[in-house]
This record gives sequence, structure tokens and C-alpha cells, in this order.
Amino acid sequence: MRHSPANIVELCGSGTTGCHGWVHQHVKEAERLGLIVPFGRDPRTTPVRDWQGIWLRLNQDGTATRLTAMEVATLDIDGRETE
Repeated sequence: MRHSPANIVELCGSGTTGCHGWVHQHVKEAERLGLIVPFGRDPRTTPVRDWQGIWLRLNQDGTATRLTAMEVATLDIDGRETE
């Protein structure tokens, strides 16, 4: 899954500059904010946020599907369990 279209999150900069550099320097915070898929997690079931703050689910074909308001409400953004 590492190099599949579902695992691609476009970020500005390189691995050391811009947003791309920031997520690599602040991995845990980037995971919490939905800016990067945590290592070992399935990108098709791990929501991410786009540059507008919209939560998305990545699809195998490289597209993304917007999460519903109910799905967003149940996300564990602050590290607490919700359901």
C-alpha cells in the first residue's frame, strides 16, 4: 500500500521544506491533524485533511471522497475515544 495511489497526499515543498518538510519534522502532530497517514495504517481507511481543512478518505484510484458530517464528528482528533 505504501506506493499505491491511495497513499498519496500532495503537500507543498520537499521532504525538508514547506508543508512536506513540516509533516516529516512533526510526524505525531501531522498524524493527529490528518495531514499524513500514520505508518502501517491503511490509507483507504485513515481520514486525512486537505489544505482547506476538509476531511477526506483516500481511494485506491487516487481520488478522494469527502467524509460525512457524522464521520467527522466521530474522529479521534484529540486522542480521545469517540463513538
